[in-house]
Amino acid sequence: MILADTVQSAMTTFLSSMTEIATWFFGQAAKVGETVVSTPLLLVGVSLSIIGGAVGLFFRFVHH
Repeated sequence: MILADTVQSAMTTFLSSMTEIATWFFGQAAKVGETVVSTPLLLVGVSLSIIGGAVGLFFRFVHH
């Protein structure tokens, strides 16, 4: 019973840490997204990069 409580406590601590990390990560991603959207030059560059990557992947999938 004591071992089960220790394992449960460790898992709870681990999941809590992972939740904090995910919250921080998505908060930073939102800040980057807001910066990109509010700056037209960044928006154009990022958009072209994403479109170019999507087109490149499409042609790789089609030709293989």
